[in-house]
Amino acid sequence: MVHTRYGSQSARYFLAYGTAKDRKQITKLLKPHLERICLDSEAQLVLFTLLDVTDDTKLLSKSILADLAALAPKLYMDANGRRALLYPLIYRSSRHITPAMATVLAYTDPIRATTSKKDEELRREEVRKAFSGDILKQVEMNAAKMILDTGGSLLITEVLLCADGDKLAAIDAVLRPLQSPFPGSKEHKHPVELSHTARMLKQLLQGGHWSHATKAVIRSEHFDAAVFASAFLRIVGDDDGGERIRKMAQGDGTFVIAELCERIDKEGSAEDKKKLKNWFSGDVVKSIKSQDIRGGGVLLEKLVALKA
Repeated sequence: MVHTRYGSQSARYFLAYGTAKDRKQITKLLKPHLERICLDSEAQLVLFTLLDVTDDTKLLSKSILADLAALAPKLYMDANGRRALLYPLIYRSSRHITPAMATVLAYTDPIRATTSKKDEELRREEVRKAFSGDILKQVEMNAAKMILDTGGSLLITEVLLCADGDKLAAIDAVLRPLQSPFPGSKEHKHPVELSHTARMLKQLLQGGHWSHATKAVIRSEHFDAAVFASAFLRIVGDDDGGERIRKMAQGDGTFVIAELCERIDKEGSAEDKKKLKNWFSGDVVKSIKSQDIRGGGVLLEKLVALKA
């Protein structure tokens, strides 16, 4: 029923008009079919409405959110599945929720205002926090595979930027695969040589998403980009004295290392700044200047600022 347009609409209105007891019963009915619901564009609207109107967020956490996070390895490569994983964290953000979907979801908002006792912002925050621990654990367990996939990189970016709680283990899991030899081979490229992984790393080093409206990066209040940059230095560079990072700077990782330099320069510790300066000695800078590297000008600008 929920996989059709009108069936989905009916279920959403049942949820919006229903009592707490009604919503609990509907939750039990949906739970065994959660994976199929997540992968269907009409059915997932029912899931999103359930998250939007249910006051008992503890029930949601036990009955839906924990199971949803556990499905991450099966869902992140599918656009619908990935959207289902992100909704508890980003709500109706236009980055992943289309205007048409947001409009449909908004139909039940006025009804919710008459049947719900909980503040909308409070519910949304409780859902985000309840989901955060489980989805961060999934990133920790599956990051090595996720970062090689476009959808996986998108998911990791949003989870680290928007989830709540301790992210050190997840950050470590994301960065460990970067310890492989750089550059990679034709058959097995280094993660930084993959455009979607490089984009993920740049956004995490920036600490947020670029806004076309403000022409600036909107930093996430739930993520510390300086902590990520420091972990990048330690995990990717310490084992070989920065050689891997220097190679990235002169290869397909130029823009990533430029962002790393900027973050360390602006927010890094004195120890991290000293380390990065030593890795990029005068001879290394001269080598970068002598090469026609895409993004080389940007990197040199960041290195000059770092060494000032």
